[in-house]
Amino acid sequence: MTTQTEQTVVARDLRSALRLVRERFGADALILETRSRQRPLAGALRMAEEIEVRVALPGAAGRMSEPGTPLAAEIARLESLLAVVETELDARESGRYPLATPLGELGLLPETLARLAADHAEEVPPVEQAKHGPALDRLALALPCLEAMAVADLRGYHALLGAPGVGRSALAAKLCARAAAAGASAVHIALAPAHGGERHRLEALAIAGGHEAVLAPDAGGLCEALRFFERRDLVIVDMPAFSLDQRALLERAAAQAGVPMLLRHAVLAADGWARFAPGLQEAAHYLAITRVDLADPLRLALDLTRDGAPLLSFVAGGTALGSTLELAQPAGLLAGLRSSLRPVRAEAGAGR
Repeated sequence: MTTQTEQTVVARDLRSALRLVRERFGADALILETRSRQRPLAGALRMAEEIEVRVALPGAAGRMSEPGTPLAAEIARLESLLAVVETELDARESGRYPLATPLGELGLLPETLARLAADHAEEVPPVEQAKHGPALDRLALALPCLEAMAVADLRGYHALLGAPGVGRSALAAKLCARAAAAGASAVHIALAPAHGGERHRLEALAIAGGHEAVLAPDAGGLCEALRFFERRDLVIVDMPAFSLDQRALLERAAAQAGVPMLLRHAVLAADGWARFAPGLQEAAHYLAITRVDLADPLRLALDLTRDGAPLLSFVAGGTALGSTLELAQPAGLLAGLRSSLRPVRAEAGAGR
C-alpha cells in the first residue's frame, strides 16, 4: 500500500518513469521498488507493457535509514545500461532486417518477421539509432500497421496495410488518372453518403485526371453505376473499411448489374478489418491496399496486387495528405491494365 510519504509513478518504459519521478519529486527522491506489469490494450493483439516505480518523497519520516537509491545515480546507471543494450542491438542487427529486434520485443513471431523481411526488404531502409532515437519510439505511430501486417502474414496472404484516413479517394483517383494516361478508360466509383461537396471534389479530380467519377450513396446507386460504366477498361470501387457486409453488397450489385467486375478494388485500413482480406483476395481480380511506409509513418502509399503479388505502387512523399503521388513502378501500369484487363474482358465477353 502506498502511504502519504510514498508515491507511485506508472509509465510505458523505465526511462519515461524515471523522468516523471525526477520532474515531479526532484532528484532527492528515493526509489523503493520497480516492477513491470501488463494490461489489455483495447483493439490490439498485444498487451500493454508498463513500468511501475514506487518512490519515497524527500524528507519522508522513517525512510531515510531504509535502503534506497538516489534518483540521479539510478538514472545514470540505467541510461548507461540502455546505451549498452542499444549498442548490442545495433551490432546484432547489422546485415539483418533492421526492425527484427524491436518487433520481437512486441511479441511478433520470428518466422513472421523473416517473411516480412523477404517481402519488403527493399522498402525498409537501415535504421540509424543515433539519428532517430530508440527503436520503439520510432515505431510507436506505426504499431497498428505492423500488427495487422503480422497477422496477415501469419495467415498466408500478402497485405500491406495503412492507417485509417490516409486519403483513400485521392489514391483511387490518382490510379484512375494514371490508367487514363496509359490509354485506358477508367472510372472511380466512391461508395459514400450523398454529399454535394464530396461529389464536386471527386468530379474535379476526375476532370483533372482525364477519367470519370461518380458518388454511389447506397447499393442501388452502386448497381446503377456498374451497369452504366460496363464498357470501361478500369472500374475502381472505392469503399471504406471493408466488412463482410460491404463485400456482399459489392457482389450483389455486380450480379444485379449483370456485369463482370474487371477490376475489383478494395481499400483496407489497419483498423481491425484485416481479417477479411483473404476473402477479398478470393473475390477480386486485384486488391489495392493503402499503407504507411515503415520508415516514415506519414509517408503514404497504395499497392495494387494480383494473386498476392505486387503489381504497382503509388507513393506520396511528405506529411501532407494532398501531396503529389508518384508511380513507383510505371511498367506495372501497362502490364496490369493492357496485358491483364483486356484478356479478362475478352473472356468475359465470350462467356456472355
